Amino acid sequence: MENNAWLGGQQPQAPEPQGQQPQAPADQEMPLYPPPQAAYRLPDRIALYPLSTAEWLLTAAYTAVGFLFFECRLADGYYAGIGTSLFFLLALASTLVFLIHSNIRQNKVSWLLFSLAAIGSLQYVAYGRQTASIYILGFVFQCSLCLLWLAYSCRTLIALPLTWLLAFDCINQYFIVPFANLPMVFRRLFLKGEDRRGFNLMIVIIALCVSLPVLLLVIRLLESSDEGFSYLMAQIRVIVNLEAFKRWCGNLVLGLPLASCLLGVCFGNVTQHQTQAFKKDSLLGSFASLHRLIHIAALVPLSLFVLVYLVYIAAMSAYLFSAFTAKLPDGFTYAEYARQGFFELIAVTVINTFLLAVLWSVAKREKGTYPATLKAYTAILALLTLVLIITAASKMYLYVQTYNLSILRFYTSCFMFVLAVSYVLLLAWSIRPFNLAKPVISLFIGSFLIITLVSPPAIIANYNSSRYLAGQTINMDVRELQSYGPVALPSLERLADQAPDSHVRAQARDAVASVTELNGHQHWYSWNILYLIMGIY
Repeated sequence: MENNAWLGGQQPQAPEPQGQQPQAPADQEMPLYPPPQAAYRLPDRIALYPLSTAEWLLTAAYTAVGFLFFECRLADGYYAGIGTSLFFLLALASTLVFLIHSNIRQNKVSWLLFSLAAIGSLQYVAYGRQTASIYILGFVFQCSLCLLWLAYSCRTLIALPLTWLLAFDCINQYFIVPFANLPMVFRRLFLKGEDRRGFNLMIVIIALCVSLPVLLLVIRLLESSDEGFSYLMAQIRVIVNLEAFKRWCGNLVLGLPLASCLLGVCFGNVTQHQTQAFKKDSLLGSFASLHRLIHIAALVPLSLFVLVYLVYIAAMSAYLFSAFTAKLPDGFTYAEYARQGFFELIAVTVINTFLLAVLWSVAKREKGTYPATLKAYTAILALLTLVLIITAASKMYLYVQTYNLSILRFYTSCFMFVLAVSYVLLLAWSIRPFNLAKPVISLFIGSFLIITLVSPPAIIANYNSSRYLAGQTINMDVRELQSYGPVALPSLERLADQAPDSHVRAQARDAVASVTELNGHQHWYSWNILYLIMGIY
């Protein structure tokens, strides 16, 4: 019996697929962690199936998503606003409707992932403009969250239960599934058969592309030949706004490759076609084959690292955490002591993480066992690394107390906190092993999502201005606050009214005037709630 539920509708003209497995019953609950096996398999001759009505609607939605990416200038965080949020929400909503129509059921975990992705997309309409580096990082994170939800819903996620294999899922969903499925997408879009909609659409597009330049040439010639027709076309240009029309057409064409990749990743996951580039059993087997390093070869370098860290801590024991109490070693200024060794300590922490990961990957051990000696050394190294993180945190604390917060200092501090919690979890794991990847990955995802939703620039601006007005610091970088955009307006207005330094007051007034000017934000896609609250519109 033919079963094409995954196609979003019945295709009576399609030939009978070979080797298709029956689909899971509709009333069967998806388990908390779905099994890696496919709940339904791809027909062997998928290229013979034209797109269903549901798939055509999804194609139209993804085309609109691709158009929004370029029309709303989503590559530039300066224009972040309702357009960016709409880009993610439209992609999520259309994909969800298609999954439900294709009988792919959602469970509690998939609904949670969908909710997190939807909530994360609201940061743009809430706060608007963002600095370039943070915007790009947040945009990639938001895309990853959407792909994680899609892969989990379609049972194509490798890392189930949640493990370090999630890195291979990212590679698979970003670089393999979309492009590997593009040929299948194009064949089905432009299939010439009983259902000729796709083929006819291709013919119409080609005809338009060929005829429009010729039509424009004809219009120019007719305008030159008759003043009445030229006046009529001038009035039409005033009413229609041909410049905007040409921009829309250009952005639509530019968005088509993105729409094609979205179709590839969605159709690929739904049909589980070209999603098995990495197989869980093969990956685990490959990692297991690496466990050949004898214990003594792992313990000797670990011992050397532990010894060096003990000597380092002993050498600076007199002022190890002195930055918390603002007591400095002789001959150091606040800036010199805060800067000296901070980034080196962070680099050492990252090296320790990499070292432990490599050693546990190659150390000889039986399947499912953790050698006691290696666990003991891991606990010691984790404890010493925590001391290094706290030392670096004390230097950052001193630096912030002296020179206030900045975007870089804020995110570095958050990173150190998450890293410290991760090492606490590693210390607990070395005492009693558990699936460490699950809490650590959840910690990083949750922390980043929270940070994006609370608007760090607003927190930084309020913290810096409050400390300056309270007389706790004499440093006040008004230009940096101005670069944060409208989220810094309350702080800038307070500085303009209350700053004890007349120069700071003048800078703050100029900053308020500059921020409240719409500049590039007159476009609809840059609209955000914060601008509305501030009365800028």
